[in-house]
Amino acid sequence: MTRIPHELQQLRYHLNDPVSEMLFVHSGVTKVRNYVTEPLNTKKPDAFLSAHVKLLQSLADERVLVFPTFNYQFFKSGTFDVNHSASEIGLLSEYARQHYAKWRSFDPVFTFSGQKLCADTWLIPREIVRPFGLGSSFDMLVQQKAQILFYGCDLASGTLIHQAEALINIPYRYQKTFRGSYRSHDKVFDIQFTSHFWPWGTSLSYDWDQLKLDLINARLLHVIKNSCSVIRADLYIEFLLEKLQADPLSLLSQKSRIWVEDKLQALGRPFQQSDFEILTMA
Repeated sequence: MTRIPHELQQLRYHLNDPVSEMLFVHSGVTKVRNYVTEPLNTKKPDAFLSAHVKLLQSLADERVLVFPTFNYQFFKSGTFDVNHSASEIGLLSEYARQHYAKWRSFDPVFTFSGQKLCADTWLIPREIVRPFGLGSSFDMLVQQKAQILFYGCDLASGTLIHQAEALINIPYRYQKTFRGSYRSHDKVFDIQFTSHFWPWGTSLSYDWDQLKLDLINARLLHVIKNSCSVIRADLYIEFLLEKLQADPLSLLSQKSRIWVEDKLQALGRPFQQSDFEILTMA
């Protein structure tokens, strides 16, 4: 017995956007396990995961289907291997990387994978990697008007919120740089990864429940039975930028906002790395 026909009809309806050129999928298969008829065998999950990838391909239709295949080990090891650094954000993401994708973007942390390619710039090696901001991989999602599908996971799984923060240069994050190497097949590139980070050792958090409600009320986020939701990247960014321009702390939870406001007022400036970390000379 399965409930998929009605939910998939809803999902197809909300994904039917003629201006969108890409489907970008954050995933968690537990809530959508009944979307496919193949049962989940935890010891041999490949058939189950393959069925989900095929379903997502059909949902993408002619659009480019892209999976985030993030790996966070670069921060510890200083190395990344395009072929062997696994996706750390779920079974489906890692399965897609291994068995579906034909390319992986040039980023040692926030890397994307897919078959069809809409942006050659994603593959171009570069010495300095900036995952967020103008010209970044996440900026391309906005330019392509990508549909962001939270497939069996919630809005909090998404990372596009950091693109808006980078564009506004919000005061509660600070810049850090990590240096290391990026291996792509038989070539090794020396790179530096530069991005904005949460203050080390703090309990900074977002008010995801309020943001989700605001997006639903604005008719931007479409929720299907609490198992999936869909939002278009460019409209999401416009919404976030409007909120952050009016109030740079508007996305934070009340608990985080209290201490962040107090700290910013005491400092009289945005956060810096030295406010929270002991810096050593290279």
